[in-house]
Amino acid sequence: MVEDEQLVFISYTSGDRDRVEPIADALIASGVDAWMDKKRLKAGQNWDFEIRRALDKAALLVVFISDKSVSKRGYVQREIRLALEKAEEKLVDDIYLIPVLLDEDVTVPDLIKDLQFIRYNDEAFQEHLLDAVRHQLERLGLAIEVAQNEAEISWQFYSHREFRDGIPGCEADFRLPRLSSTKHPMVSQIGDIVRGELFLELADLRHETLLPDPEAFNFGQDKYRRTHTFDASPQTPKIKGRILSLAYWLHSYYARAAHPNHGIKTYCFLVDPLCCIRSLEMIFADATAALDTIRSEVRSHLIALQGEDGDEYVDRDWIERGTETWNDFQAFTFEEKGIVACCRFFGHRVKLIPPLFQSHWG
Repeated sequence: MVEDEQLVFISYTSGDRDRVEPIADALIASGVDAWMDKKRLKAGQNWDFEIRRALDKAALLVVFISDKSVSKRGYVQREIRLALEKAEEKLVDDIYLIPVLLDEDVTVPDLIKDLQFIRYNDEAFQEHLLDAVRHQLERLGLAIEVAQNEAEISWQFYSHREFRDGIPGCEADFRLPRLSSTKHPMVSQIGDIVRGELFLELADLRHETLLPDPEAFNFGQDKYRRTHTFDASPQTPKIKGRILSLAYWLHSYYARAAHPNHGIKTYCFLVDPLCCIRSLEMIFADATAALDTIRSEVRSHLIALQGEDGDEYVDRDWIERGTETWNDFQAFTFEEKGIVACCRFFGHRVKLIPPLFQSHWG
């Protein structure tokens, strides 16, 4: 087990690499754990899988805006929207995103036009950026401390990393929770439950190393080409009344598989007495009416989302099939503004306003 890092994700378009790379180098030289794809990815690795893993682990995102990135169809808008969705999972959402203007006359995307920018052409740019990164990391720590004091529940995360060589081998990287509270002493069991589930996943992955497949793998291959990967990155716990919610972004990639898998796993508990809320269905007085409302809200959100990406064709049938039953909404959290439902097929989080429902849980 190792201590957590505070990862800073560097978002940019490839056309700006020559300008962005020296900036990332300067951050790294100053002790910042900056993640830039060119420096972290190896030839042949699944770039989408690795980028999503890093983005979900990141404490901060520095996004570089330029003429090239804005003119690249859909690129910046999708990156920024994903970053803003991640920001909503933070305790203070304006901490997560630091925008940098590489070009003075660039048209700033509407999604972030109200944020404070750092300008590349400023004389003390490097100093300003480093100060902003350090300041935001300090604010993040303070926000977590305030939330813990208000809830009278403390938490911390520690990393478990493991690699077993083989044909295939396996690799795991996940952050495990520890919770404690004088007021709600049973919350310590939440960490036991989460750790147990994640280690069961890892135990299954280890089993693969006992089944060597020399026809598919050999020790002459790079390790990442013959290694199954499992990654779990938690978001900041959310506390609403007596309910604590903890969401994990899960990433797995089996060697030689056509595509990686990305998903969301959530844990929701009544803290006193400690009870697990295993489904949204169980909390509503009229579960049928609640499901109808949730389906309508989520489908409208997903259809609008596809339109924002510039897709001329919106696959409504695909969306409807992925949002049909309660099983499609197994991931959910309780947050300050309401219930957030997470679609298992689409990976998007949709806010559901509490007054729409009558709940057994208040």
